[in-house]
Formats: sequence, C-alpha cells, structure tokens
Amino acid sequence: MKQNFNKRNIVIATIILIWVLVPIVIALIIREGAPGSIEISGYDAHMANMPQSSRRNINQTLYSILRESSGNNVSDIDDAIIREDSLIDEYFEDLDFHFSTFVVDISSIRQSYIVFIRWADNPEVAVPGDILRFGCLVKEELIYGEFDCKNIMKINDETSLLILDPLGRLLPRITDNYRLTMTGYGDNSKGNLMVEIYTPIDVPNSEIRNFINQQLNDVRNWIVENNIDPDDYNIDFMRY
Repeated sequence: MKQNFNKRNIVIATIILIWVLVPIVIALIIREGAPGSIEISGYDAHMANMPQSSRRNINQTLYSILRESSGNNVSDIDDAIIREDSLIDEYFEDLDFHFSTFVVDISSIRQSYIVFIRWADNPEVAVPGDILRFGCLVKEELIYGEFDCKNIMKINDETSLLILDPLGRLLPRITDNYRLTMTGYGDNSKGNLMVEIYTPIDVPNSEIRNFINQQLNDVRNWIVENNIDPDDYNIDFMRY
C-alpha cells in the first residue's frame, strides 16, 4: 500500500514538474527565436495612428543597429524615447501615406538617432518603396555628447535619395500611362528622373510623339502641384 502511495506521489510530482517546466522551455525557445526588439516610448503621444507593424519594424531595427555597433546584448535597454518636438510628419493625402522623421534618445547608453520612415495609417495599404532608415545626428543635436555613430545611412544609396529629396519622398508615381522614379543625381547636382512611358497599341505612329509629350507635361504638372520646381530635375524618358 505504501509502495503504491509513493508511486502515486512520484507520478503527481512528475506531472507538476512538467506542467511548470514546459511553459518555461517554450517561452525560452520563442524568446531565442524571435528577433530582438527595443521598445521605444512616445508613439501614442506623437504618432497615435502608426500601426503596430511599423512600430515593431522600427523597434527591431534599432535593436539590430545597437547590437551590431556594441557587439553586446542590448535587450535590457528600456529607456528609448522619442524626443519632444523632434517629430516632422508630412501626410500625402492623394497617396494616403505619411513621411515622418523624429529623434530617438537613449539616456542609459548616451546615444541618439534620427529616424526616417514612410508609413500608412492602414497597414493594408501598400506604401510604394517602403522606407525605414536610421541616421546619425549632427553634433549640435546630440544631447549626450558625441559617440561612435556608425554610418547607418549612406547618402549615395537609392533609398537615401528618396529620404533626402522632397520629390523623391513621393516616388515612385505610377499611372496608367507611365511610371516615374528617381535614379540619382546628375553632374549638375540636379535629381535625375526617369519616366517609363507605356504606349497603348491603339496610338498611331503619327501620334506617338504627341502622346509622349502629354505624359511628360503631366509629370511636370504633377511636380508643380506638389510645390516643387520641375526645373530642379533632369527629366528623361523611355518608351515601351
């Protein structure tokens, strides 16, 4: 009888032990496999409409940057915050997306970064050429003093052109007749725009030149509508 009682106790203890340990093991596996993230405070105060997917992308990117720059585990950082009065948010109603820049301060490691992101209120909306970049601040904007900020954002890469150029932020522009993109900067320091024109098969050869001119005029008019001077750009085209 006593032997059966001991066996029953062992079985009960084993079940309890499994019941306690399994959730812990699962949690550790999930934690190990999930991408690192640093929570940033201030989204609700400054960009309440930003969807969780965009916030998560920013938080995970910040983690990766800090992990790469320090080589250490930075998951215990819990004081990252959006700096007051640093947010610049532009909403492009016709395209239904925001282009936002803001500064993230981290007092525990005495570092600050500027964030550039293009996002939509509705996560279902496809944002053309989705952008997220972190950059180094100029010395005058560093509230904790200088630190070894890595060259996160290269001014010459294509994504950064979109970030830094007022027209590039709106591109690509896609219509039924053409696709407008920015390809870089020319020797005259003007932005290079490429208009890929799709010629309908029912346009006669004698009207192709007029059709092309119509599309190029539409491009220039659209640029003017956005309060940008089209003469600040080199506009080239290809016809398909």
